[in-house]
Amino acid sequence: MPQGGIDEGEEPRAAAVRELREETAVTSAEIVAEAPNWLTYDFPPDVREKLNARWGTDWKGQAQKWFLFRFTGKDDEINLNG
Repeated sequence: MPQGGIDEGEEPRAAAVRELREETAVTSAEIVAEAPNWLTYDFPPDVREKLNARWGTDWKGQAQKWFLFRFTGKDDEINLNG
């Protein structure tokens, strides 16, 4: 599941395409569906404390926008060796 941040001024759909390309090198794909709502979660207090101690910042949780892609390329575009 490729994921990453949305750059300032970037639309979520464009960010999803960019992250797919950056993290998998796949360019032959099209968006076929988008989750209607943002999916959010908050870390439980004990997890949040551990993250804050380790990284020195206040990690609260995350909001995600999910997209479904259809791969439209040929099998040799998929590289499982990284």
